[in-house]
Amino acid sequence: MGYAYPPEKCEFLGNPIVETLISRAEDQAQSSGLNSSVGFFATFGLMFALGADVFRDPMYPWVTHGLDRPQADRRLAERAKTYLVDALRQAKGA
Repeated sequence: MGYAYPPEKCEFLGNPIVETLISRAEDQAQSSGLNSSVGFFATFGLMFALGADVFRDPMYPWVTHGLDRPQADRRLAERAKTYLVDALRQAKGA
């Protein structure tokens, strides 16, 4: 299995858990109307980084906002990128 995410996290979680997360991300993306590759990877990335239930987590209402709009996959990917970049900046104290 190739790693697109930190290998330490993948190794810590183990292949069965990562494979289950991939399957759940596929299901979540489809049920949310995110049927493109961009939609899947945004969904998987958010679930991997923020938790498997991120689409139901009240801490992240922006995740599901606008999923019924055109280009929801690209909008979600942009919001995810913005959130994660900001989180990294805050973690570094910038």
